Amino acid sequence: MRSLVVIAALFAAADCGGKTAPAPETPAGAPHAEAKFLVGFSNSSLNHPWRVAINDAIVREAMKYPDIRLVTTEAKEKSDKQIADIEDLIDFTVLSYDPFEGINENVAEARVEGIEASWVYTGSQWQARVEAIYQDPRDRADDSRLLRRAQESLTVGLTRAFGPVLFGLDVLATGDRKDFGLPQDVTLDGYVLADLTAQWRVTPSLSLIARVENLLDQDYELADTYNTADRGLYVSMRYAPRAANRGR
Repeated sequence: MRSLVVIAALFAAADCGGKTAPAPETPAGAPHAEAKFLVGFSNSSLNHPWRVAINDAIVREAMKYPDIRLVTTEAKEKSDKQIADIEDLIDFTVLSYDPFEGINENVAEARVEGIEASWVYTGSQWQARVEAIYQDPRDRADDSRLLRRAQESLTVGLTRAFGPVLFGLDVLATGDRKDFGLPQDVTLDGYVLADLTAQWRVTPSLSLIARVENLLDQDYELADTYNTADRGLYVSMRYAPRAANRGR
């Protein structure tokens, strides 16, 4: 079966000409020979705990699926490493309109240029972060905009601690994106997502967590005609005995 490649990138870059050496790769999940899907995640840096947490969460999730191989990279905040000449991105090619049939094919060569700006604050009770990204994802074969990729996004995160209780609010605003459609490509509207989290640290090793996702109950699409989740409430418990041992 053809391997599919998906690239997610957080970057700060401008095209300086020429190519640079890729960042070191960290593979996870299924061995290369057994994987049906190859997922790539590029992070601009791992210099902050929330970036490390995101990276670790992606790795843990990939390990759950025996047919997925994950490759993560880090640019170490060097813009010359952020010129993303990414090969083998997924594209959809129509074979027939009646009946409608098509296949996933690989884009021969793609380029994602952009810039990222971020600000982080850490205090005794408050934590805040703001991140803005602008990118220009292009298929280098015909200079068309890559499908399903927004050009701009803004992420805001805010947390407040009240003793053992932590409240958090995360907001993501993203611009529109193109997607495949008939008889021509369609434009998917931008959207704003907000998630609210409450965490109670009952003991050093036990935490109770409640999370409301899509707090504003936004109706949005990441791919044309594919639904996304409405507002949802999720409750979980986290038990980490090692955390209690570290507190001794």
